[in-house]
Amino acid sequence: MHAQTTFKKMRRRAGLIWVLSVALGSVAMYQVAQHHRYDSLRHLRLEAPLEQALEQAIRSLECSNLRNSQKCGRSSVREITTEVVIRLLPDHRCFWSPFVLTIHWPGGNVIGKRYAILIHRKTLKATCLNVNGDKSDFWAFLASQRLTIHDDRDATAVFQLYCDVLGKGGDQIPRLVSRNRWEIGASIGDDWPRPREYFHDVTVDEDGTIVSGRLDSRSLTVENKRRVESN
Repeated sequence: MHAQTTFKKMRRRAGLIWVLSVALGSVAMYQVAQHHRYDSLRHLRLEAPLEQALEQAIRSLECSNLRNSQKCGRSSVREITTEVVIRLLPDHRCFWSPFVLTIHWPGGNVIGKRYAILIHRKTLKATCLNVNGDKSDFWAFLASQRLTIHDDRDATAVFQLYCDVLGKGGDQIPRLVSRNRWEIGASIGDDWPRPREYFHDVTVDEDGTIVSGRLDSRSLTVENKRRVESN
């Protein structure tokens, strides 16, 4: 009698464990399905070819190896549709894509990175711009589009395009250094022991077409800092 009772209890426990495992497995599968359904580009409501091109561009930026992995949450991708982007880059669709860079070693951390992905409306060719660095790839892209700077108004518009595409900021007042050089988007950093002024050194040709550009800086004295801030 005791043996039969023990056997029945074991069967009940086994049955309960099986039911719980099925239930938990179903919940896990539902969560995975929901994750994959949500973590997609569907929220952008793009045409199928454009969505495919954007997905391929994102995958080209993703990486995974023994040292680190870089992944993008599709649900966080946003399209940039500001007036200056549409006006200065009419042949492109512009997207903002946040990535998570995970460092795989003891004491490693997780770093947020951002890319601007510009896709040509007709050819669907993608250009990926890193938000970090000296921004030379951004200015090289503008040079390939033959954007021009003839006066302060053009320079301000181009810098606003930079802010919209790369999510950066700075002083809107441009400075014409020479006939072929502009300093755009100046800002003062809190560097120690001497502050530095950061700006974009942009070169144009005789027709005002952008040739190149990069983020540069110069050291400031306290007096120069006050003078720049007052201007």
